[in-house]
Amino acid sequence: MLWLILYNLLFPFLFAAFLALAVFHSRGRSWLSEFLNPRSLAERLGLALANPKAEIWIHAASLGEARSLGTFLEIFKKHSPGAGIHFTVMTSAAVDFIKTAYLPKGLAASVSLSPLDFWLFTALYARRMRSARILIVVETELWPNLIAGAKRRGLAVCLVNGRLSVKTMSWMRKFPSLGRLVFGLFDAFCVSEKSYMDLIKEIMGEARNITVTGNLKWDTAVGAGQVALDRLGREELRHRLGIGPLDLLWVAASTREGEEEVLFGTYRNLVSRYNKLRLVVVPRHVERSPEVADLAQEADLKSVLWSRTEDGVELPRTSSPLVGEDAPTRVGAGEGSVSRDPCHPHPALSPQGRGETVVVVNKFGLLNSFYGAADMVFVGGTLVHGIGGHNFLEPAARSCAIVIGPYFENFRDIGNEFLSKGALALAKNSEELQDVIKGWIENDQGRRVIGENAAQLFREHQGATQKTWDAVKEFLG
Repeated sequence: MLWLILYNLLFPFLFAAFLALAVFHSRGRSWLSEFLNPRSLAERLGLALANPKAEIWIHAASLGEARSLGTFLEIFKKHSPGAGIHFTVMTSAAVDFIKTAYLPKGLAASVSLSPLDFWLFTALYARRMRSARILIVVETELWPNLIAGAKRRGLAVCLVNGRLSVKTMSWMRKFPSLGRLVFGLFDAFCVSEKSYMDLIKEIMGEARNITVTGNLKWDTAVGAGQVALDRLGREELRHRLGIGPLDLLWVAASTREGEEEVLFGTYRNLVSRYNKLRLVVVPRHVERSPEVADLAQEADLKSVLWSRTEDGVELPRTSSPLVGEDAPTRVGAGEGSVSRDPCHPHPALSPQGRGETVVVVNKFGLLNSFYGAADMVFVGGTLVHGIGGHNFLEPAARSCAIVIGPYFENFRDIGNEFLSKGALALAKNSEELQDVIKGWIENDQGRRVIGENAAQLFREHQGATQKTWDAVKEFLG
């Protein structure tokens, strides 16, 4: 309880400092603009859009966590068709996804932005969730006041698809009383890896309701139908990129600050020898896309934003970046306009004009499509320390040859298993990354084998959804 009191005393000052710092960061300014929107502000203060009729409350961080719950929600609908499900999430992208993907299908009843984790705001919100019987927390969303507010209202609290970041695990070990405070609020834990179960038991003791279910993303990130759909669009997407049947597409997914420079240096070295290689970069945070395009230019590469290839614009002179106010506008019917088939490659991406052009994806929701078109994939958050790596299950399901960096703590157990079974490649630095990609360019069979191994291992690990349901259903009454 002392930790919670201290947390609430410090929260206003920490939040004020966060707001001040946000002004100096592009992502922070974007969040601040959204936060100050009157509709968003009411939700963040716990004053709006709680659902008093919903019996099930699910809290997820962002788009990825929300997307991972699709099959889980289908089980809920089958067994508890009358129980309304309300979502709280941290981002507008997740709100939009739930509204378009789940609400029309009856898989959820409502969604709102989550209240700020200050006792007053979470208490107001929890009070309005008066019909809720259970709060399901997804992955790493360990917000003390949100969870404590639900417990005070008599809700069961369950963690599903649970994982703990390296920083969280370090804090829990340094301050076990803090771990006991947070973990003690949960009635059940469904964790994705054994190492997380071991930490919870280390802090809380053996007498805990803990189940290692595996990762829900094995079941819900992609299904057989979605993989088939991606593959059907493979040739169209590769055609738009100007990639011929003998060319190779390398997708760098969920990249973070400090990784793009390594990728661009590697690509520049390789493409001078292997002109059939094309690089597409999908930053983890889409608002960084102009910055990433600039980094490509600084690495003596050309760059084009994906949205501009969709609009059919002409590429400006090589020395001018394709971002900012000087970037070309959409081609229209006015003077000097160019009429072009939208499925035809951008002029910079044609075999004659592509040179060393990097495509930077600046739109949400396209990563799976690029996985479906890829020959090889680098998964980001793994070359820089302190992030722990991002999910590589989706490219595995699509038989992509995958390479990651040395920092994959978020997927440590499964990553080591993939490595031991030849389903994943590890590159500790830029030189090793270049060697891996070069090897795959020169050895088609070796590249295909590692992709097939990844897909086989993916299939073997499915089943987390049913295990999670079995652990949670006892709390539904």
